[in-house]
Parts: sequence; structure tokens; C-alpha cells
Amino acid sequence: MADLQINWDPLVLQKAQKMEQKRLMLVELLEIPDTETVIQDYRCKLRRGQNNPSGRVWITQSYLLFMTNDRTYKEKIPFCRMHAIVLEKSLFGSKIDIDTDFGKFNFSGFYHTEEVFTLLEHLKDYQPTYAMVNDANPVEPDEYTTSSSSSADTNGPTAGESSTSDGPALEGRWANFADSTQYATVDDYEAVDLATSKSALDTLNQIKATQADTMQKLQDQNEALDRVDLHVKETKNNMDRADRVIDGISSWAGQVKNTVTPDLYKNGIGKNWQQPDRAINFEEAEEVIDVAILFKHSNDSLEPCVLRFGEKKFWCVSMVTGKKLKNMEYVYSVVGAVVMRARHQHLDIRFNDGTERFRCMSSFVQGITNELVIKAPHIGVVFEPGTKRFQYGSLQLRSSSLCGSRNINSRNSVFQDDARFSITPVVKASTIVDRAPEKVRNDLDEQDADLQAVELAVAEIESMSVAISKDLAESNDRLDGIIDTLDKTAVKIHKDTYRVKRMN
Repeated sequence: MADLQINWDPLVLQKAQKMEQKRLMLVELLEIPDTETVIQDYRCKLRRGQNNPSGRVWITQSYLLFMTNDRTYKEKIPFCRMHAIVLEKSLFGSKIDIDTDFGKFNFSGFYHTEEVFTLLEHLKDYQPTYAMVNDANPVEPDEYTTSSSSSADTNGPTAGESSTSDGPALEGRWANFADSTQYATVDDYEAVDLATSKSALDTLNQIKATQADTMQKLQDQNEALDRVDLHVKETKNNMDRADRVIDGISSWAGQVKNTVTPDLYKNGIGKNWQQPDRAINFEEAEEVIDVAILFKHSNDSLEPCVLRFGEKKFWCVSMVTGKKLKNMEYVYSVVGAVVMRARHQHLDIRFNDGTERFRCMSSFVQGITNELVIKAPHIGVVFEPGTKRFQYGSLQLRSSSLCGSRNINSRNSVFQDDARFSITPVVKASTIVDRAPEKVRNDLDEQDADLQAVELAVAEIESMSVAISKDLAESNDRLDGIIDTLDKTAVKIHKDTYRVKRMN
């Protein structure tokens, strides 16, 4: 799909120009790679040792940069070397402490300290990621390169270099390592353990079958309870009618009451009774894709969230509360366009039904765009001036464009109010070991498929267990109701028996 062409508002062009000016200044003064772009910048103070200068921080995809207003003091902190970021609040203001492997930094004096902290945390955990499908063979899902890859040397490898048809040339010690593994055989690799994953899958399938049988037995039990409940209610109805007859026989007042009031019990209970449907329904596990984002509220504050893509709709779940954000669920048909904003790593989702736009910042703007276009090919994609362009609308890009976590512990799983199965796409194992023999790569792919099936089976078993527990709770409530009705009926039986004896 071609990018949409737009006559840009002067304000958009002005913002793009300012962002480019900031980028060029940082490349020159702080000597960062030319590929870095400015995401956000803030005024602040830095305390490190005896230094306590005022200045400004710039946040790029890979760095937190600081420079004083007179440009005499500079700091360059890569996100990959940060160990922890801590937000400290007090009556005298908030500050952000950053622990790195080359020292500690303390930043204060921000106007929006929590916003800065949230943004830094996201970029520390998630490396902004882009991928590109190999045009030479676009149908192979394994054929891709990352955006940071350089082109292979068309003249072939020279001394100290190595190259293959699948990737860029390697130099130095990595070239020697590549050469040592390029011609490895199956015997050189540890055997892929397919038996364990298949055994686990078989066991889970047996558990699913057992639970399905349990659900059928519960259905039969519920239907039996329905019949018991009917008979108990019919018995109570008959006793209520007998009570009415005894009233009419035992006194003239009872005769008058029966004459002037309708007989509510003459038709019985079971005349029009039908067996309710007691089948136990459960929500089948849906494989959804989670993408870490920072949702941008109307007041421009940022909230760590997950943008969750299902088969028919997508929605936003807060990482803070674990709950779905209110009114943040959308069907794909109402999405009109995805807009890459001039402020890098920021994205808008625009809707064609008048719904307010969805704004977010994410390290995975390509992954979000790709997923939306896959689900709804009618969506337009807009790149504001100066933004990074990328491929989208391809299943081949899904795993490679969403695997930029710097910290595996930051990947998100199922949330409190959403029991559906979620998966964070990762690059297939056969892609990582693309130099391995074909049998090894095929076995790894088979193992990956088995493990994914195991995850889905676990999710379905969990969903079935929830449905069974809910049904058991409802059955217990119904049993309590039946016992209560029986108790009331027994009281009436004793009462009416006593009254009949007195009449004799």
C-alpha cells in the first residue's frame, strides 16, 4: 500500500524542522550516531558528584543526553548501560535517580517528572525496533534484516571478513567465529528435544479431554437439579393449595377469603416447564498480540499500557492497574489511518467514525502499523515530514518488528480482567541459527510450533477451569435454594397435618 500524500500544515513542517535541527546539533556536539533522532527534551538539573549544573536533557532511541546551556558540560548515557531508574518524590519536589555501570546520575527540576520517568523506563526496557523484508525473496518469513544492518560487500569477503547470501558481511573476531560455524554438520549441534514438548502437549490434551468430560457430567448434573427443583416447587405449590383448602373448610372467614381471592395455585408449576440449556460455555483461548506502548492522555500525560491486538478488534490495557482502559476498544473497520508523528516514536490512530484519535508513544511503531494494516488493509499510513519510513503490511515483519525488549522480565502476560491468551512475538529459533543445517532448523521450528501449542492449550485449560468453577458455584447456589424450599415445604406439611388433626 502506498503512503498517503498530504499537503502539510505549516505547523507540522515547523515541528519537523525543529526536530531535525535538534538532531543535527546533538550529532555534532555529543557525537551520537547519525541514525539517532530526538524523541523528547526537557529542562532540568543534574547532580553527579560535585557537579550540579542546570541544562537540558535530550532523549533519543538509544541515549539519554545532557548538556548545559553554555555547552561546557555534557553527559551521554546509553540506555543499554542503565541498571535501574528510580523516581523519588518528596515535599521539596521529585527527582530521578539513574544507576548505570559507570556511575550514578541524579536529575531534578523537571516540570513533568513522572512523564520523563515513564518515558525513560519504556526506552530502557524496549529498544526501538525496525525490520525490513528481503525484497529478493519476500515470501520467506526468515528473510529479513534489521534496519541497522549494513549492505553486504558485493565484491565478496576479504581477509578478516565473512559473508553469506543471507546477511551482511562480518568483520574481525565475529568473522572468524562465523567461518568456524558456517560449515557445521548436524552432528556438531546438540539434538533438538522434540520428545519433551510433544509429551507435554499430549499430557495437556489429555487434561483438556478430562475437563471436557467433567463439563459434560456437570451439564447432566445441572439438568438433574433442574428436575429436582421442579418437583420440589410442585410439592410446595400443592401444599400451598392444600393450605388454602383447609382454610376454607376450617372457618367461615376462610370460605369468604377463598371466594373473593383468586386461586393462584390451581395451575401448578410444571405445566409449561421446559428444560433450560445447561451447557457450560467457556471462552476459547484467542491468540492475541501485545505491544508495549505509552498511552497519551488528553492532558498529554503518559501511562504504560499494552496495545492488545485480537482477531476482530484491538484494545488498550493499563500496565498500572491491569485493566482495560475505558472506551479504548476498537474494531478494525473504523480505523481510517495511522499517522507517524514528526515527534519520533509517536503515533496516532485516526478513526473514520468520528471517534477521538488514539495517541501513543512506542518503541514498536512499525509493529503497531504492520499489525493494523494486516488486520485491515484499507487503512492509510501517513508519515509526517522527517519521520523514519519503514515497511508494513507483511506477516514476515510481525515477529522481527516486535522483539526489541532489552529486558526479558519486562514482557507482559495475561492481565487481571482479561483471561485470553497473549503472546509476545519473537524471532523464530531457525532464524537466529540460520547457519545451522536444514534438519536442525526444521526441528527448531517444529519445537517452536509445539511450544506455542502448549501455551494455547494451557490457556484453554485455564479458561475451562474458570468456567467449571463458575458453574460449580452456581450449582451450589441452586442447591441452597432447593434446600430452602424443602425446609419451607416441610414446615407447611407439619402445619397442615396439625390443622387436619384438629378438624377431626
